Amino acid sequence: MDFSQTKIKQTKSDASGGKVSHLESGLPLRSAPRASGQITAASFVKIVHLFFARAITGHLLRTGCLLVTGCLLLTGCAAKTPPAYTPDDAMGHGLPPALTTTRPEPNHLALAKEMIGKGYHDIALVQLEKALTMRGEKAEIYHRMGCCHREKKAYEEAKQCFAKALAMEPDYAPAHNDLAMTLDLTGDPEAAQRHYKRAIEINPARPDFYNNMGFSHLCAGHLDLARDSFTRAITLDDSFFLARHNLALCLGFAGKEAEAMALLSEIMAPAEALNNMGAIHTLTHNPEQAADLFSRALAMDPTLPAARKNIAATKGAPKK
Repeated sequence: MDFSQTKIKQTKSDASGGKVSHLESGLPLRSAPRASGQITAASFVKIVHLFFARAITGHLLRTGCLLVTGCLLLTGCAAKTPPAYTPDDAMGHGLPPALTTTRPEPNHLALAKEMIGKGYHDIALVQLEKALTMRGEKAEIYHRMGCCHREKKAYEEAKQCFAKALAMEPDYAPAHNDLAMTLDLTGDPEAAQRHYKRAIEINPARPDFYNNMGFSHLCAGHLDLARDSFTRAITLDDSFFLARHNLALCLGFAGKEAEAMALLSEIMAPAEALNNMGAIHTLTHNPEQAADLFSRALAMDPTLPAARKNIAATKGAPKK
């Protein structure tokens, strides 16, 4: 993580919606050809008829032919039912409408979720618009649209989509959470806190809701409230990296450097912990201590790019 600047900003949410602090940086089917001499079902019946004509006469001949022909039908030598084609393929084959089938509609909502996960928000929005046409208005669709607009920094459009989702389902917790994040980004922390609290009231088992509320408090300088929120998130999910990282940041801001360093050491490599601790000192305007920690991190791991960049920025050395 690169901590070369000195201003906290809200980052993009992860898959769970959580936030972690960092500093600004910036073909139709064809039948297979028959091999020479290959016997078809029809020619095989002729052979069977010839065999019985030579071996048996009269009633037994007729009975035997019926029995063998019946077996052929049961075992699949008779002609199979032609496969169903899409209307376009059927037209190309000159087939009657009875052999056509309708191509299934794609799941636009599922496609949108996949695109969001890959960061293709413009494509996701196109799929979500199609989902609205196919499925009608649903809170989840508007919620996803709001998230896409927020990631594109189209904050007013995002707020409108979240508002539509909540108008349809007032207790849709994810929409409250993501609206709150958008309000934080647009400088309305008080309104953001109301929606974080509402999201938690609806679903108190979501650690990311507590983490996001804590980050909002942290940005506003409410360190005790931030620490309480991060602690609640970790209580719900002890492996929640984002909440642990943000709690360490909160402790560092509160002057509890030993606690912050101990927590960072639990969740990352030693050199990374030193680098991030140096970043905390940068944020709290202790450049000399920050430079020392960046130097120690780089001495411990000379390949750590964040430490190299941070020490260059701190000491004014040329960046490599």
